[in-house]
Amino acid sequence: MAEGIKAFVVDPDGDVRHWLGRLLDHTAGFRCVGGSSTLGGLAGSPPAETPDVILVDVQQAVANPDHLRTARERYPAAKLVLMELEEGARYETLAGRFGADAFLSKARAPESLASLRNRFFEPDSGDGRPQSVSLIG
Repeated sequence: MAEGIKAFVVDPDGDVRHWLGRLLDHTAGFRCVGGSSTLGGLAGSPPAETPDVILVDVQQAVANPDHLRTARERYPAAKLVLMELEEGARYETLAGRFGADAFLSKARAPESLASLRNRFFEPDSGDGRPQSVSLIG
């Protein structure tokens, strides 16, 4: 079995979903285990491997907050990360309001993925807790 943080991508745009999947597969420490155009698709056709992180287009969360809660219940250990092309404090606030663990700017995806990995999945050299790194700062 391949190593890496298992990521599942939820984005209505097939091209963006494909691009993010390939980016994940070519980013150190990540691999894409599937994708869907909707959060309902994640529930209806779960990935073969349990994801460690679920990247969700912000519009999917806004349109289907119940599906976001269902994803949290089905994959309680997975980090839920909302994504949008734009960035800024309002999106971080929105992510928090919807119960997501973080926000990621698609426009800065390579840098944001590295920060996501450091923040949640790589222990700090001191006390073993994950590093706290801003995803868009």
